[in-house]
Amino acid sequence: MYQKAIQIPQEGWKLSSVFQELQDVAGEAASRWKADGEDLKKLGLMWVIVRYEVFFERPLLPGDGLCFRTWALPFRHKMSQRNVLLLDSNGGIVLKAAGVWAVVDREMRKMIEPADYPLSFETEVGDVSLSRPSAPEKTELLHHLSYAVQAADLDMNQHMNNTRYFDLAESVLPASDREKTLRLVRAAFFNEARLGETIELSWGEERDVRFFSGRKDDTACFEVSLHYA
Repeated sequence: MYQKAIQIPQEGWKLSSVFQELQDVAGEAASRWKADGEDLKKLGLMWVIVRYEVFFERPLLPGDGLCFRTWALPFRHKMSQRNVLLLDSNGGIVLKAAGVWAVVDREMRKMIEPADYPLSFETEVGDVSLSRPSAPEKTELLHHLSYAVQAADLDMNQHMNNTRYFDLAESVLPASDREKTLRLVRAAFFNEARLGETIELSWGEERDVRFFSGRKDDTACFEVSLHYA
């Protein structure tokens, strides 16, 4: 099990910052197996996130001193679930996250069977059981916006970093939603968006759920639902 102490900066975290930290912790944990992003790149492979579910037990506060704890489950159907807890100084759970990851051929952009490659994908037993992430909850799509992928959006895999989808979603939230307490995020990622491509973002709201859908050339890229208290 991998652990990492962090402190939330005084300016706080955006939602994308939470997911960036989750990605960083996953990469650091995999580096112990020599299977982080750089290691896979040498083999012509890359990690991709398929689905996330993140539950906030309480808001993340500026200056919070916290500790990530993460472990990975065995690969099944070419995918592995990585679980993450974020704990306070007393060991209380602040955040629970489950992410489903896959390894993809960089050239073909298709999932591979990890057992076919000379990599060690170690798994560990965690102290909390987290269920497999559920699909985002959908609402009627009432609003629409076009967004062209910029160079600043790209990650080491030369596609739009998944964390930027959360920035895109939050950029269209009304001010009244920003004052609400976010309790649950569900996200599913289907196809990558690359430099210069246009994402057609659509969104809608129903009670305390906000649903976002991103499409490219009539192909789904991602879906995200935000659930407020």
